[in-house]
Amino acid sequence: VARIAGAKFGVVVSEITNPVECRLLCDRIIKAIGEPFNLSGRAVSSTLAIGIAVFPDDTVDPDTLIGNAEAALFETKRIPGSSFRFFDAEMDSRVRELVRIGELLPMAIEAGEMSLAYQPIRDPRTGTIVKAEALARWQSHQLGQVPPNNFIEVAEQSGFITRLGDWIIHEACKAAATWAEQTSEPIAVSVNISARQFKDQGFIESVHSALEVSKLAPELLELEITEQLLIGDDDSALETIRDLQEMRVSLSLDDFGTGCSSLSYLTK
Repeated sequence: VARIAGAKFGVVVSEITNPVECRLLCDRIIKAIGEPFNLSGRAVSSTLAIGIAVFPDDTVDPDTLIGNAEAALFETKRIPGSSFRFFDAEMDSRVRELVRIGELLPMAIEAGEMSLAYQPIRDPRTGTIVKAEALARWQSHQLGQVPPNNFIEVAEQSGFITRLGDWIIHEACKAAATWAEQTSEPIAVSVNISARQFKDQGFIESVHSALEVSKLAPELLELEITEQLLIGDDDSALETIRDLQEMRVSLSLDDFGTGCSSLSYLTK
């Protein structure tokens, strides 16, 4: 066992001779890691993602073998909860593409490659535009138009989503402030907030800064969060929600009912 980086560990297992044994071992590891433990009086548990490369079936080169395991790990991380995946050839090209996106993404904002598109939302009774959803777009000088699902996924996994999300909020607020000056009826702007961004310690300050710089009325900013934020770390999420309410920022809940929260949570 060796620590590769951060919370990433490498394990070399020589006693296993077939995939069935490997699957059983992964199940045992996931079960052990997932056992709840006490942390400051609270029961918490961990999730685990495992990427597997097999010697000599996948490759005989040590560096390539590690790279293959990394590729399988990358794909495993896309699955919610604890899981494991074996490397296969189809992963290689996709992971290479995502790795390249990860290399270029941190420079995209400063290079002026990022922009926001706005999807209008109309009042069904009058047909009037009442809100617009801000959607990030990336026109890379090297890669061309990068699909949002791809770069958002990479941003989430790399942690860049916090920096990207901060930029989106600031740009969206500036746009909405401009609309308020140009239209007789105010148009709110809606911004999707990722779980990682929402839980970041600087999130509330980011929202406050965006409103202050743009001079946008807080009521014209809507932050869209997912139900997953309401599951597990209740106290932290509630504290952030209450801070936003005090700022008079609107909140909307996406995908409610797909997870384990309930309507009772909304009354807290």
